Amino acid sequence: MSKDSQSKTAMHVTEHSARGHPIRPCANTSPPSYQIAASYSRFSSDLQRDESNVDQQRRCREAAAENGHHIPSELEFADEAVSGTKRHRRGLDALLEAAENGRFEALYLYSLSRLARESVITMPLLKRLVYTYRIRVISVTEGIDTARDAWEVIATVMSLVHERYVKELAANVLRGQEGVILEGLCVGDYAFAYSSE
Repeated sequence: MSKDSQSKTAMHVTEHSARGHPIRPCANTSPPSYQIAASYSRFSSDLQRDESNVDQQRRCREAAAENGHHIPSELEFADEAVSGTKRHRRGLDALLEAAENGRFEALYLYSLSRLARESVITMPLLKRLVYTYRIRVISVTEGIDTARDAWEVIATVMSLVHERYVKELAANVLRGQEGVILEGLCVGDYAFAYSSE
């Protein structure tokens, strides 16, 4: 047998298993490549649990992993006990700075209401992130994804819903306080040198 024939025979043997089935190359076992993402969480009242942000961040990480994204801890932006009706917040401002610097490609929110509670704040922020910084924004609980068509319509409706909620909440609180005053009771802390009977 010639050397060339022996080489072909050896190649044939190595390419087949003992049962005669072809041996396929091993699958790529290298770590998958992830797109870098960020998250933003917020709770608005001192009466809410501190874990509220932790829970929001966990849900965002889970959703990101399902989409092949990775959220490093340094890109988990948050504000604590800050109203969503305020435009300037420390965590939000840091998020926008990171977006402007191109540090991430997608942003995860537990809800659009975490970004803002005023539609005049929410929609300009979203458009700035999407159209200026080219960031994909995903709301975990509302199905909003700026990579899909008609996201602006859904986001506009939801931002109005969230705005309406906070206004109704404020009206309900005010009405309750008025009722307490009419009953001759105290709303809030007692004045200096006074106490309850």
